[in-house]
Amino acid sequence: MAAKATADLLGHSHVITTDVGGTSFDVGLIVGGEPQFSESPILAGFQLVAPMIDVATIGAGGGSIAWIEPGTDLLRVGPGSAGADPGPVCYLRGGTEPTVTDADLVLGRLNPSFFLGGRAALDRDAAAKAIEERVARPLDMSVEEAALAIVRIVDAHMSDLVRRVSVERGFDPRRFIIYAFGGAGPGHVGAY
Repeated sequence: MAAKATADLLGHSHVITTDVGGTSFDVGLIVGGEPQFSESPILAGFQLVAPMIDVATIGAGGGSIAWIEPGTDLLRVGPGSAGADPGPVCYLRGGTEPTVTDADLVLGRLNPSFFLGGRAALDRDAAAKAIEERVARPLDMSVEEAALAIVRIVDAHMSDLVRRVSVERGFDPRRFIIYAFGGAGPGHVGAY
Protein backbone atom coordinates (compact mmCIF):
# COMPACT_ATOMS: atom_id res chain seq x y z
CA MET A 1 0.00 0.00 0.00
CA ALA A 2 2.98 2.31 0.57
CA ALA A 3 4.06 1.63 -3.02
CA LYS A 4 0.55 2.47 -4.24
CA ALA A 5 0.59 5.74 -2.29
CA THR A 6 4.00 6.58 -3.75
CA ALA A 7 2.84 5.63 -7.26
CA ASP A 8 -0.22 7.85 -6.88
CA LEU A 9 1.97 10.78 -5.81
CA LEU A 10 4.40 10.27 -8.69
CA GLY A 11 1.78 9.44 -11.32
CA HIS A 12 3.05 5.91 -11.99
CA SER A 13 0.20 3.63 -13.00
CA HIS A 14 2.21 0.45 -13.65
CA VAL A 15 4.74 -0.51 -10.96
CA ILE A 16 6.67 -3.64 -10.04
CA THR A 17 7.26 -3.39 -6.30
CA THR A 18 10.34 -5.15 -4.95
CA ASP A 19 11.53 -5.49 -1.38
CA VAL A 20 14.90 -7.07 -0.62
CA GLY A 21 15.15 -7.58 3.10
CA GLY A 22 17.40 -9.75 5.17
CA THR A 23 15.64 -13.04 4.54
CA SER A 24 13.29 -12.60 1.61
CA PHE A 25 12.61 -10.94 -1.72
CA ASP A 26 8.99 -9.85 -2.19
CA VAL A 27 7.47 -8.78 -5.51
CA GLY A 28 4.05 -7.33 -6.29
CA LEU A 29 2.37 -5.47 -9.13
CA ILE A 30 0.39 -2.29 -9.44
CA VAL A 31 -1.50 -2.27 -12.73
CA GLY A 32 -3.54 0.70 -13.84
CA GLY A 33 -2.96 2.31 -10.46
CA GLU A 34 -4.33 -0.65 -8.49
CA PRO A 35 -2.46 -3.38 -6.63
CA GLN A 36 -3.03 -6.89 -7.96
CA PHE A 37 -5.06 -9.20 -5.73
CA SER A 38 -5.10 -12.94 -5.32
CA GLU A 39 -8.72 -14.04 -5.12
CA SER A 40 -8.00 -17.36 -3.40
CA PRO A 41 -4.68 -16.97 -1.61
CA ILE A 42 -3.02 -19.92 0.07
CA LEU A 43 -1.43 -19.17 3.43
CA ALA A 44 0.50 -21.83 5.35
CA GLY A 45 -1.10 -24.50 3.17
CA PHE A 46 -4.66 -23.27 3.72
CA GLN A 47 -6.79 -21.63 1.05
CA LEU A 48 -8.33 -18.40 2.30
CA VAL A 49 -11.74 -17.15 1.24
CA ALA A 50 -10.76 -13.48 1.42
CA PRO A 51 -8.83 -11.69 -1.33
CA MET A 52 -5.35 -10.43 -0.43
CA ILE A 53 -2.82 -8.26 -2.20
CA ASP A 54 -0.76 -10.64 -4.31
CA VAL A 55 2.89 -10.67 -3.23
CA ALA A 56 5.28 -13.40 -4.39
CA THR A 57 8.17 -14.22 -2.09
CA ILE A 58 11.39 -16.22 -2.27
CA GLY A 59 14.20 -16.77 0.22
CA ALA A 60 16.69 -14.27 -1.21
CA GLY A 61 17.96 -11.29 0.75
CA GLY A 62 20.96 -9.70 2.35
CA GLY A 63 21.17 -12.46 4.93
CA SER A 64 20.91 -15.31 2.41
CA ILE A 65 23.68 -17.79 3.08
CA ALA A 66 26.11 -18.87 0.34
CA TRP A 67 26.91 -22.57 0.52
CA ILE A 68 28.34 -25.37 -1.54
CA GLU A 69 25.96 -28.18 -2.30
CA PRO A 70 27.35 -31.53 -1.16
CA GLY A 71 27.77 -34.04 -3.94
CA THR A 72 27.66 -31.49 -6.78
CA ASP A 73 30.08 -28.86 -5.43
CA LEU A 74 27.82 -26.17 -6.91
CA LEU A 75 27.58 -22.77 -5.26
CA ARG A 76 24.10 -22.07 -3.92
CA VAL A 77 22.68 -18.94 -2.29
CA GLY A 78 19.71 -19.25 0.06
CA PRO A 79 17.06 -20.03 0.90
CA GLY A 80 18.69 -20.35 4.33
CA SER A 81 19.38 -17.03 6.00
CA ALA A 82 21.55 -15.70 8.78
CA GLY A 83 18.68 -13.33 9.59
CA ALA A 84 19.33 -10.19 11.61
CA ASP A 85 20.68 -12.04 14.62
CA PRO A 86 23.38 -13.23 14.37
CA GLY A 87 23.27 -11.85 10.84
CA PRO A 88 26.04 -11.70 8.26
CA VAL A 89 29.61 -12.35 9.35
CA CYS A 90 30.50 -8.68 8.82
CA TYR A 91 28.08 -7.65 11.60
CA LEU A 92 30.42 -9.33 14.14
CA ARG A 93 27.49 -10.71 16.14
CA GLY A 94 28.33 -14.37 15.85
CA GLY A 95 27.45 -15.11 12.23
CA THR A 96 29.82 -17.65 10.69
CA GLU A 97 28.40 -18.31 7.22
CA PRO A 98 28.99 -15.95 4.28
CA THR A 99 25.95 -14.04 3.11
CA VAL A 100 24.93 -11.73 0.29
CA THR A 101 25.66 -8.74 2.54
CA ASP A 102 29.17 -10.07 3.15
CA ALA A 103 29.65 -10.41 -0.62
CA ASP A 104 28.31 -6.89 -1.23
CA LEU A 105 30.77 -5.56 1.34
CA VAL A 106 33.75 -7.42 -0.15
CA LEU A 107 32.83 -6.02 -3.59
CA GLY A 108 32.80 -2.47 -2.24
CA ARG A 109 29.05 -2.04 -2.63
CA LEU A 110 28.62 -1.09 1.02
CA ASN A 111 30.49 1.54 3.00
CA PRO A 112 31.85 -0.34 6.03
CA SER A 113 32.12 2.78 8.19
CA PHE A 114 28.73 4.27 7.31
CA PHE A 115 26.31 1.34 7.58
CA LEU A 116 22.86 2.31 8.92
CA GLY A 117 23.76 5.95 8.55
CA GLY A 118 26.94 5.52 10.56
CA ARG A 119 25.28 3.79 13.51
CA ALA A 120 27.08 0.54 12.75
CA ALA A 121 30.41 -0.47 11.26
CA LEU A 122 30.95 -3.55 9.12
CA ASP A 123 34.05 -5.74 9.16
CA ARG A 124 35.22 -6.34 5.58
CA ASP A 125 38.08 -8.59 6.69
CA ALA A 126 35.73 -10.92 8.58
CA ALA A 127 33.41 -11.09 5.55
CA ALA A 128 36.33 -11.82 3.21
CA LYS A 129 37.67 -14.54 5.51
CA ALA A 130 34.28 -16.29 5.65
CA ILE A 131 33.88 -16.15 1.87
CA GLU A 132 37.43 -17.40 1.40
CA GLU A 133 37.01 -20.35 3.78
CA ARG A 134 33.51 -21.43 2.79
CA VAL A 135 33.34 -20.58 -0.91
CA ALA A 136 36.51 -19.30 -2.61
CA ARG A 137 39.01 -21.92 -1.46
CA PRO A 138 36.73 -24.95 -2.02
CA LEU A 139 35.88 -23.68 -5.52
CA ASP A 140 39.44 -22.56 -6.34
CA MET A 141 38.42 -18.92 -6.83
CA SER A 142 39.66 -15.61 -5.52
CA VAL A 143 37.62 -14.00 -2.74
CA GLU A 144 36.39 -11.32 -5.15
CA GLU A 145 35.38 -13.91 -7.77
CA ALA A 146 33.48 -15.85 -5.11
CA ALA A 147 31.76 -12.69 -3.83
CA LEU A 148 30.73 -11.76 -7.36
CA ALA A 149 29.41 -15.29 -7.96
CA ILE A 150 27.30 -15.04 -4.78
CA VAL A 151 25.82 -11.73 -5.91
CA ARG A 152 25.17 -12.96 -9.45
CA ILE A 153 23.34 -16.02 -8.17
CA VAL A 154 21.06 -14.09 -5.82
CA ASP A 155 20.43 -11.48 -8.52
CA ALA A 156 19.45 -14.27 -10.93
CA HIS A 157 16.99 -15.67 -8.37
CA MET A 158 15.46 -12.22 -7.94
CA SER A 159 15.30 -11.65 -11.71
CA ASP A 160 13.48 -14.96 -12.11
CA LEU A 161 10.83 -13.91 -9.59
CA VAL A 162 10.32 -10.52 -11.27
CA ARG A 163 9.92 -12.36 -14.59
CA ARG A 164 7.47 -14.85 -13.07
CA VAL A 165 5.31 -12.10 -11.56
CA SER A 166 5.30 -9.99 -14.71
CA VAL A 167 6.00 -11.81 -17.98
CA GLU A 168 4.52 -15.15 -16.93
CA ARG A 169 1.30 -13.36 -15.95
CA GLY A 170 1.06 -11.62 -19.31
CA PHE A 171 2.49 -8.21 -18.35
CA ASP A 172 5.25 -6.52 -20.33
CA PRO A 173 7.79 -5.29 -17.74
CA ARG A 174 8.96 -2.58 -20.17
CA ARG A 175 5.68 -0.76 -19.38
CA PHE A 176 6.43 -0.75 -15.64
CA ILE A 177 8.58 1.24 -13.25
CA ILE A 178 10.42 -0.78 -10.58
CA TYR A 179 10.37 0.41 -6.99
CA ALA A 180 13.15 -1.02 -4.84
CA PHE A 181 12.66 -1.17 -1.09
CA GLY A 182 14.37 -2.88 1.82
CA GLY A 183 17.91 -2.80 3.05
CA ALA A 184 19.35 -4.45 -0.07
CA GLY A 185 16.80 -3.46 -2.73
CA PRO A 186 18.55 -0.33 -4.01
CA GLY A 187 21.86 -2.21 -4.20
CA HIS A 188 20.50 -5.04 -6.33
CA VAL A 189 17.72 -3.45 -8.39
CA GLY A 190 20.06 -2.67 -11.28
CA ALA A 191 20.60 -6.39 -11.78
CA TYR A 192 17.04 -7.63 -11.47
